Amino acid sequence: EIVPEPEEYPVKGGQQIAWSGNTGYSFGPHLHLDVFETESGDYIDPMPFFQSKIKDTRAPKADGILFFPQLGKGVVDGKQENKIILPNSERPVEAWGVIGVGIKAYDYMDGVNNHYGVYSVVLTVDGNEIFRSTVDRFSQEENRMINAWTDYEENVKRHNWVMRSQILPGNSLRMLQANDEGGVVTIDEERDYHFRYELADLYGNKSTYRFIVRGRRQPIEEYHPQVKHY
Repeated sequence: EIVPEPEEYPVKGGQQIAWSGNTGYSFGPHLHLDVFETESGDYIDPMPFFQSKIKDTRAPKADGILFFPQLGKGVVDGKQENKIILPNSERPVEAWGVIGVGIKAYDYMDGVNNHYGVYSVVLTVDGNEIFRSTVDRFSQEENRMINAWTDYEENVKRHNWVMRSQILPGNSLRMLQANDEGGVVTIDEERDYHFRYELADLYGNKSTYRFIVRGRRQPIEEYHPQVKHY
């Protein structure tokens, strides 16, 4: 870690200070940029500093919705297994008990083929906000908690980045906010529950995805972990 003195490396506007590179785990020439807040040491989203210099009229786009029946507490389509559906699927998913959901989505910008993380994700059920994520800052201590926000197993097995709309126990990542149940939903009435995702970027481009979870009473087997220790 090198911290230069204020006048040690004088620079002026328009002066070249770096080359873009293609070394390391790279998919093309790039220049890596981190922005830190001096007072807190937090990683800060650099986009607000360059918002006027970048054109973005493209809204985030979802590729899939994933259901997480809570083991021993809920079922989806009769099983305690994760289930994925296409966004805006018109076919209701039948569930009973406690379930969580997540979304696979990316943001895009004009003129480039790259994809990015989604700045804001909001989940509502029957009009009530259940979960919200806002990717604006995090600390080095929180960095590992991002793996508990995503479905880590899904990423390792299938290289899918699914953002849980649920805060797992012990995850204090400040980018996440949820209701008192931590983002999970209890399906305990035989009726249609209306789920709605709203994705947004820093420029106000938004996309909306709706789907229905139909409450249908189903047996829920007790969960017995096949391990000696947690």
